[in-house]
Amino acid sequence: AGDVEKLSLQATFPQFAGMEQKFGSLIWGGWMRRWDTHLAVGAPPATPTERWSLFVTLKDGLSSLIQSLQKQIKDVTVQTGQPVVRVSPRENQYEIVLSGKKLLVDAVAVTTDATMAAEFVQPWDERLSRQLFSIPYVSTATVSLGFRRKDLSHPLKGFGYVVPRAERKTILAVTWSSSKFDGRATASEVLIRSFVGGAHQEEVVDLPDDQLMDAVSKECGSVLGISGEPTASCVYKWRKANPQYNVGHLSLIAEIEKASAKHPGFFLAGAAYKGVGIPDCVQQGWETSEKMIRFLKASL
Repeated sequence: AGDVEKLSLQATFPQFAGMEQKFGSLIWGGWMRRWDTHLAVGAPPATPTERWSLFVTLKDGLSSLIQSLQKQIKDVTVQTGQPVVRVSPRENQYEIVLSGKKLLVDAVAVTTDATMAAEFVQPWDERLSRQLFSIPYVSTATVSLGFRRKDLSHPLKGFGYVVPRAERKTILAVTWSSSKFDGRATASEVLIRSFVGGAHQEEVVDLPDDQLMDAVSKECGSVLGISGEPTASCVYKWRKANPQYNVGHLSLIAEIEKASAKHPGFFLAGAAYKGVGIPDCVQQGWETSEKMIRFLKASL
């Protein structure tokens, strides 16, 4: 979804930069990493005929991750459906204003997008606010379509495809969800998810859902040989929800960390800073919680 002319390799895929520096090429580096991994577990690398996948998900959907977390945490109050209106420093604490009540806390972690975080800190740290506002975002949408398997001439062997920008299509990429993950469709059906929008065509996200589904259905149909109409459809729009790690992002984050450190007990985490993927965000969650615990213990 980003502009490859602007994105920072060091910030988006640091492992690729490391592989190129160590092995001289991404292809050779990728093979060597696979070889090292299989040597570590005592098995040879998979041959080209063996099926293996880098893609994993949760059987019951990603929401089950949060549901499981809520069940496991103890002695914690979880408040949902409570919009935060304001976060303000109050002597050695922070006041959190919700819709209808106030909380006074010893430490706070803001894990919203950077734009919302910028709005929270603007009244009491203009410089930090400007730094947070400077992290760019783009809008994207996903269009999921279900089809009868018999209506496709394509076997859907693999995971999907990406569409070169030069093709001037609505779709950026397509994932064959029912091929990529188990349990996404019955044996007689297929589920296809398309990605649209991004840095070069954000305006597509503003199209009405029916127009978006029609455009995606036609483009998928021409590539995959689809003869029937969708049996199911769903559109999710993510407006200004995809942070862009442009060149200079790592330096910007270093400045943001330096500025936020001037406010003891205030922490920032989330997709805008050190990784947009779920594993990166989970890692940030662990690290931020540990920082908060150390801060609170030191304050006793």
